[in-house]
Amino acid sequence: MSITGSRDQFTMEHVQPGTYELHFTPTGPFYVQSAGSGSTNLLREKLTVALGAEVEPIEIVLRDDFGTLEGKISHDSKLRPAVVVAISEESGQQTHIATVRETTEGYSFSEQLAPGVYKVLAVDRIDNFAYREPEVVQIYSSKMKEVRIEPNGKVDVNLEVVSVESPVR
Repeated sequence: MSITGSRDQFTMEHVQPGTYELHFTPTGPFYVQSAGSGSTNLLREKLTVALGAEVEPIEIVLRDDFGTLEGKISHDSKLRPAVVVAISEESGQQTHIATVRETTEGYSFSEQLAPGVYKVLAVDRIDNFAYREPEVVQIYSSKMKEVRIEPNGKVDVNLEVVSVESPVR
């Protein structure tokens, strides 16, 4: 495989046939709004390169109009909040982790997110929570809050901490 190009466009040649899962990590204050090759949404689907076939160009749209998700967390005295998990409904279950801060008024969080719909949950620990597995997330769905983040908007949400050691059923 060889790569040639410029800052805004590049070409990959001699890509081996196969199925590829693409991950996009923009630099600077940007997020990936969309990424596609022909009719394939590369934020949700894998790219297939067939032997001898030409692949449609990959087009990526970057934006910088993040919204802000912030809020407060209530908890019972046995659970100390650790993190807030925000799962995108629109970007192929892409997950964002917000760190919780202790303030004089309790616990709070603030995270910049790409516009879209998210399911949000505060958990007591992240190391025991398979938040990328849909069947695991489903177990906690009754405790999640759904929010819509608008471009340059702000959403406040109040959450309760959930223990991932004793799943909600």
